[in-house]
Amino acid sequence: MGGFLSLSYPEAGELLGYDLLDLTDNRSFPFIRKGGKIEWERIGPFFFIPDTLRRARSLILEDEHSRICFVDEVGPLELKGKGIWPALAQVQRRSTPRFLFSVRTSVLGRLLDKLENEVGEIFSQTDSQVYSNMNAHYMHCFPS
Repeated sequence: MGGFLSLSYPEAGELLGYDLLDLTDNRSFPFIRKGGKIEWERIGPFFFIPDTLRRARSLILEDEHSRICFVDEVGPLELKGKGIWPALAQVQRRSTPRFLFSVRTSVLGRLLDKLENEVGEIFSQTDSQVYSNMNAHYMHCFPS
């Protein structure tokens, strides 16, 4: 599996942002923080650290060897064509790898429209079958 997870970065009980966990080498990098430079991409109070955003995009673009590329998460910024969307737009027609997206329910319908319904399967994190048989459950979003 390739791709990345976004891990919460709390301090004193407050969410200050997220770190990117690169699933190819298990290293983490500061990814999103409250506060940043005006020229950085942002969503609400959160700013994307440019170097790590480039890393996230590269993980998507360069992952041709993994069976599944996990992307955590596709959200409102991507619906606006920003964040990791430029990389996702470039790989939509690739045959490998398959993608597993983490998507909030509030964004799912709009994301499906943006992907032009190129989705294999959708499941909820509350579906107990997902955890008992991960090989059979994924959100396959691009053609195979």
